[in-house]
Amino acid sequence: MPKCAPLNHPNQSLGMQGHCFCDSLKDKDMKTDSIINVLHTESSPSLGGQELHILLEMEAMVACGINSILAARTDTPIVHEARRRNLPVYEVPIRFNLEPKSMWRLGGIMKKHRIQVLNAHGSKDAWCAAPVARLRGIKIIRSRHIATPISDDYIGQLIYGPLCDVITTAGEGIKRGMVEKGIPADKIISVPIGADMKQFLSARPGTLRQDLHIPPDVPLVGQISVLRRDRGGNYFIRAAQLAIERGSDAWFVLVGDGPERKNLESLLADNPCGGRIKLAGFRHDIPEVLSDLQLFVITSTIPEGACNSVGQAHAAKVPVIATHQIGLDELAIDQKTARCVRVGSPEEMAEAVLFLLSHPEEAQRLCQAGHDLIKSGYTYDHTMAKMKDIYKRLSQRSSC
Repeated sequence: MPKCAPLNHPNQSLGMQGHCFCDSLKDKDMKTDSIINVLHTESSPSLGGQELHILLEMEAMVACGINSILAARTDTPIVHEARRRNLPVYEVPIRFNLEPKSMWRLGGIMKKHRIQVLNAHGSKDAWCAAPVARLRGIKIIRSRHIATPISDDYIGQLIYGPLCDVITTAGEGIKRGMVEKGIPADKIISVPIGADMKQFLSARPGTLRQDLHIPPDVPLVGQISVLRRDRGGNYFIRAAQLAIERGSDAWFVLVGDGPERKNLESLLADNPCGGRIKLAGFRHDIPEVLSDLQLFVITSTIPEGACNSVGQAHAAKVPVIATHQIGLDELAIDQKTARCVRVGSPEEMAEAVLFLLSHPEEAQRLCQAGHDLIKSGYTYDHTMAKMKDIYKRLSQRSSC
């Protein structure tokens, strides 16, 4: 089944690094009168959509008059990726909440770079950075990228109360969950991670098939995500096996890396269809990867934000199959922009794959609707404009 035909854009070789998403906003009051210094903190040991978004934002905000510094957990993938992109990054232990060594180190970074706004992206780093920032009079953003419930007790509420000024969420589903827990709605701003329309539409297939020895003329079904247990890689493999056993000529690929990789490799080693189910590892050529797919699937098992990879698939006009999940449903709307299946059901996932591969008109309808949804308010320019406005407002109130 051919995927949705891309629009007539010139083929551009825009890497994920170095592209300024503020370029199209320069004529919309994007100039700043003074530089704003922002510190991002991240304690995650993985490199997925959340972590890559931080780096993309750091690159994009330069043209908006916002200098960004990253403080991340020592020797983690985001540190190495930041250095590869020539972004300023500090390594901090961040092994547990309120770690004295990390708090001291973060305070020094804030002082050296005259930080005006802290953007804390993870739990441990928020607990290490936010108290220090508060003592220094620095305004604090607590970013929430997943929809896991927050604690009802005083300690759990503290990080979203006195220890932050603004909460940004990667989707309306996360915001609703926090409001239900008693966090004031006017303190929370939904800022889904947007997709760069031109970059994904203009991409053409790269070397994915060649690298993985996948025939050039077979349908390719893929998932792009960090390899964690909650991303359901085991369900992806089982669904792929079922689809193959039921007669599909498709091949399947999981793109990404993470702590579940060894377990998934073991599953594939014992799988009779393992030769047609590939682990691609982490790749930088995601627009080209999506251009090579006939279907994009996401088998996430936990609530999350408006999924970055789903938005990218919509931007690239690749049909989407997703699990019914809070957060995913903001972009993967069943029967409107995607075909959705029950969480933890490889049987339903396999059936959906077989259906869309054999019904190209329905696949075309879904991916066109998904593409239109992204254009309507989920582009990267929308994301950057929101974040730029938040940083500007907070820095004007900062005492630093």
